[in-house]
Amino acid sequence: DHQLKNKIKQKKAQNSDKIQSLITFRDSMRLLPGSLKKLCDEFDVEHKKLSEVVNFDEVNVGNCFGGEINSKRPLSHEKFKIELCNYVYCNYDVIGLLEILNKFSKSVYEACNGINITDCITGASLSKKHYFNTFYDKKNFPVWNLNSEYDQFCRDGYFGGRCEAFFIGEQKKKLYYYDFTSLYPDVGRRRLPYGEPKKLESERIERWNERYRNKQSLFPLRAVVKVRVKTKDFKALPLHACKDDGKLTFAHFGDWTEMTMWYRELEYGVSLNIYDYELVDGIEFDGGHHTYVKTSYMNSPANKLGKKDREHFWDDGILKEFFEDAVSKKALAKKSGQPALAQAYKIIANSGY
Repeated sequence: DHQLKNKIKQKKAQNSDKIQSLITFRDSMRLLPGSLKKLCDEFDVEHKKLSEVVNFDEVNVGNCFGGEINSKRPLSHEKFKIELCNYVYCNYDVIGLLEILNKFSKSVYEACNGINITDCITGASLSKKHYFNTFYDKKNFPVWNLNSEYDQFCRDGYFGGRCEAFFIGEQKKKLYYYDFTSLYPDVGRRRLPYGEPKKLESERIERWNERYRNKQSLFPLRAVVKVRVKTKDFKALPLHACKDDGKLTFAHFGDWTEMTMWYRELEYGVSLNIYDYELVDGIEFDGGHHTYVKTSYMNSPANKLGKKDREHFWDDGILKEFFEDAVSKKALAKKSGQPALAQAYKIIANSGY
């Protein structure tokens, strides 16, 4: 056993003197989502995706790798044709993707202060690196980390998108759907939970509930809140999400039901007049140094700017400049015929949220 340990040590010492090589395999789809054909066309690379060069119904395990051909005319043999077609087809796929990544890499490096895409596993990591490289102001706008209790409190209000059917059956008429352009960047410009997190004081919770019961104007809270909810208009389309047997649903609540949400959702729910509410708990975010108007200032009737500031309270968020920069530069790159740069800013904008 002692001899074996010595041999292992010697082997490690020998290896440490050698130059080590490392190959890292990355999934390009995580960084550049989309079909290879679409990306080849958008980036206008030399080796574009080929259409079918061989009938794949004719390909089988016996001929896909070609093999030995005992024929006086081997170049006209079916095995050779299939192998050659597959070889060319795969070559174009691989070289085309490399050309895409090279173009994309150059654009990202030049536009994002030297970010190397090989350091980015996903579009989200590229977006995050760009934010911290170019926009992060540690002195005035530091990033705060939540402890496990606060983190869980906030995550209880995280849900996916709404995708249930509002009608089941056959519609014998023209149907149209709505879509949004750059929805995530637009929402990301608004006020989001940011700043030092603190528990909402019980006095402020009681004051909010009292004003709500008396139908008085409500002061805005930069908070993720826990509320009790009860439906009073069962004909309205439900707003709030909940998990039922592990499935996301948007339901009416005949009994008081506890749920967590960002205060903006609560404010919107109050305006719809669908539910009754009771504020139970909350974690408020102070907004950071020189960022947001203080709540006391917002509610001061003596201040003439109070009304205007209140109207725009949710408009200017901490990431507004970051998102608007990405969207405007994406449009500029597209207009000036720089598809790789446009794609880079598109990913930065859509993944930044």
